[in-house]
Amino acid sequence: MLRLYKRRKMLRLYKRRKMLRLYRKRQNLASLQKCLFFKKKPMHPELPDKEEPWEVEQHRYIHRITTRRWLANIAEAFDLERGAWYTLKALFRSPARLTLDYLGRGRFKYVPPFRLLVVSTALVLLLVNWVSGFEQFYVGFREGSDAIEEDTIQSLEQITINYFNLLLWLYLPFAAATVWLFNRKSGFTFAEHMVLQTNLLSLTNLLIPLFFIYLIIPRPEALFIYFIPVVIYNIVTYKQFYQKSWVRGILEMVLIFIISYLVYTLVISLVVALALLVIEFAS
Repeated sequence: MLRLYKRRKMLRLYKRRKMLRLYRKRQNLASLQKCLFFKKKPMHPELPDKEEPWEVEQHRYIHRITTRRWLANIAEAFDLERGAWYTLKALFRSPARLTLDYLGRGRFKYVPPFRLLVVSTALVLLLVNWVSGFEQFYVGFREGSDAIEEDTIQSLEQITINYFNLLLWLYLPFAAATVWLFNRKSGFTFAEHMVLQTNLLSLTNLLIPLFFIYLIIPRPEALFIYFIPVVIYNIVTYKQFYQKSWVRGILEMVLIFIISYLVYTLVISLVVALALLVIEFAS
């Protein structure tokens, strides 16, 4: 009886292993490979169809605002399972995983990307104005550009201050378009590439306090305290999101930055030149 029981147990174990092998052959094992921060979760989650969105049941209730509910709303901002604090934790831990989860079924756990970008840009503007960053930049600009008239410099300074957020956000479509060119077969739409670039720009904004260490330690080496984490986050995120090798990921990321930044600089220069012409003719 004992031998018969052992034989049956071994047969069941053999069938399970055989079924597991068949299952693994049918799956895309590339999406289940282990990589940094991802453990063994699929890199590309199930995405909703463009024509048939998923229906998610979500019941919401409106209560009378009391002191207890008001304090509860404040506490929700620090919720570790969803909301702003949860989004920030996931963003610093792995922007690629956050974006993939947001594109899949975890969308309602996170703060929307553009809303996070608005808040992070406001933080950058607050810090730049606090340290008089624009004034210091244009003081050095005046010293190094004797050929440009003072009225033109003042107009440039006013455009930069008034439209700094738009000038910053305009880089997003150029970066997303360049990434799309390098990853046309990835299956992601242009808007989904935009979501990833928005999260990366938000992370870059949130790291901006490291940039102001340069004011405390006025040495060129201090700037690397800010730029090194930004570069590492961008390369690792690109590698993980698009499942590239390290060498290919680094090379493509460098090319993407050069191409997108050159095109962006050219377009912004043309826009600013046209704006200055309009201001000159208007005056």
